[in-house]
Amino acid sequence: MHEIELLRLEVRDLKETNVDLIKLMTQSNPSLAPKLFSSQEIKSTVPKWSSVVTQSIDKPSQSLHFPNFRDKVDVNLNKPFTEGERSTDNDNKNSARNRGKKIQKKESTTVTNKQTDEFRVSRDDEINFHDKVENPWMELRRNRSNRRKQVPTITGTSKQEDDGEFRSTYVKRAWFYVGKVVKNIETSSVKAYITKKLSTDEVIVENLKLQGTYDAFKVGVNFSLKDNLLREDFWPQGVCVRRFNFPKKNFLGKNAGTELI
Repeated sequence: MHEIELLRLEVRDLKETNVDLIKLMTQSNPSLAPKLFSSQEIKSTVPKWSSVVTQSIDKPSQSLHFPNFRDKVDVNLNKPFTEGERSTDNDNKNSARNRGKKIQKKESTTVTNKQTDEFRVSRDDEINFHDKVENPWMELRRNRSNRRKQVPTITGTSKQEDDGEFRSTYVKRAWFYVGKVVKNIETSSVKAYITKKLSTDEVIVENLKLQGTYDAFKVGVNFSLKDNLLREDFWPQGVCVRRFNFPKKNFLGKNAGTELI
């Protein structure tokens, strides 16, 4: 510490000597004043070992201060901006930030390939084909893309009474959803009502066992009698009737290819 104190005193004496020398030269030749008072000239007169003394001082208040470029910058920063300077500074920042990020506007192109246009039209028709249902009572099947092509078949339509025991077990039916029925009604009561109205015993009624405030049933009748069940005067007041929608995920997965009506 004693050696550092001696060095600090020597630097102070050297600084005072340089200041006196600069004042003397300025008085004799005023044209040298800007050059002598520049930070570069003052730094050149200070020995290199003086930086060691400055770094070794513990307290900032004891550090040696020489005029440098930082002092000039601090003075300029305290100067208030004018409106023109502020806008110019913002423009420079925005231009630097957006440099290299120019977005090129993509021009629209038209397809002139006739084969591509025809494929697009045919593909659109194929996609919209299933949305155009002409007959809501059509047979629903689960068709697969890799399914083998079936051999064409015919279905018999003879209704002669002398067929005997040789007959088909398949009966084409129409299925209905009958909802908003009074709670806890018996399935036999619903079947008796429909049987009496249609004058036939070939009626299937299943309780759907809903958890709501009313009951609902799935009703199946011969397909030729479906128009009778679609009349409003066939059902009691307030009963809701529509075609029964089979859940495709559960039903069609287990009965692929079977007729639902």
